Amino acid sequence: MTIIKLNRKFVFAVGLIVSIPAVWYGIKYFETGVIKLDQEHKDKGVALNPSTQSINRYFSTLRNLNKVIPEIDEHKKQLSLVVTDEKNKSQVVAAGLNIEYLVPLLPYPHSKRADDFDLTNLMLAEYARNGISLSYQEKNRKFGVFNASANMFNSKEEYIYKAGQIMPNSDVKPVRLNITNNCLKPGLWEISASDTVGEMYHGWFKFPKATYYKMIRSVNNIDVSNWDLGWALKYKKDIRNVEVKLDRLREAGTIVLETRATINKKKMLGSYSSQDSRRKAQKGYFSVVRQGEKIFPANLSELKKGDRFEMHKFVSPGVYSPSDIQTVHYDSDWKNITIRKVKPLTRYPGGTTKAEDTGYLELTFAKDNAQEAIVVGNI
Repeated sequence: MTIIKLNRKFVFAVGLIVSIPAVWYGIKYFETGVIKLDQEHKDKGVALNPSTQSINRYFSTLRNLNKVIPEIDEHKKQLSLVVTDEKNKSQVVAAGLNIEYLVPLLPYPHSKRADDFDLTNLMLAEYARNGISLSYQEKNRKFGVFNASANMFNSKEEYIYKAGQIMPNSDVKPVRLNITNNCLKPGLWEISASDTVGEMYHGWFKFPKATYYKMIRSVNNIDVSNWDLGWALKYKKDIRNVEVKLDRLREAGTIVLETRATINKKKMLGSYSSQDSRRKAQKGYFSVVRQGEKIFPANLSELKKGDRFEMHKFVSPGVYSPSDIQTVHYDSDWKNITIRKVKPLTRYPGGTTKAEDTGYLELTFAKDNAQEAIVVGNI
């Protein structure tokens, strides 16, 4: 998604960027490669997290692992993470991770010498969520996998009976391992694991800067110094001096339709497509305020321009805070629609690089004031 200021050079943003100045050098309390646990806020003793939490959330034997050692295969463009304890007796190894899924990409034609447009796109992609989810396997040549030291886990259920009571099974084997490049702090990564019930483990660690810069240069084939790359990845709230070069992302074709949009007023609030988003709505992660009073609209027809959505803020190191609130005002003025044919120039990991027979479209949603527009392209 691209937001453009039409009355100047161009201003753009990809996705929803949270206005929190986060810089690499601000990570002071995270040591490189050292895992920190229990960073979330809690509500009634439970982690404030939209994911379902397992009974093993604070009991897993994974909590004994406290450091991460990254290993890079530059030829294959793969990353492996060895997660181990202080004495290297127990290990979980995530191997064969495609680096392209973990770092910001420039998925369009560009030269080795990155310009302002390229560096700004890297910054915007850095503040998006890059990550990969792995299944427990001994070996897989095509996809990344994770496995563990012998006898580290057992094959029992998530809970056990002891003295007639249900107790957590701290040695239960995780079925999924998630590696996430945190979207709030460049250089801060997360590692989490789930059993068949829900999330059983969650830790944060600082990734080595020099290794991270090397990964970005390698997958994007750019020649940028560590210093310049570090500066480029710092969050910049105002990027109005950077020109959007849409012609580097697609070849513009004919206009298919110009029209006015109407809102589906029967659309229910909180009826999201993703399970995590539905959980956030169900757990009250947002509320609607009108003239200082909370209201409880059931659908879009009950909203008025200026209504304020208040949401739990996603704050450093990447957790939801019930005390820090982010506000967004309801605005339905994006009604002037232009649809045109385009030929994408973008690429994505594992994806095609040219338009299929059905073709691709670009949608522009412009405000009545003709000063701002949202462009969603290469659909």
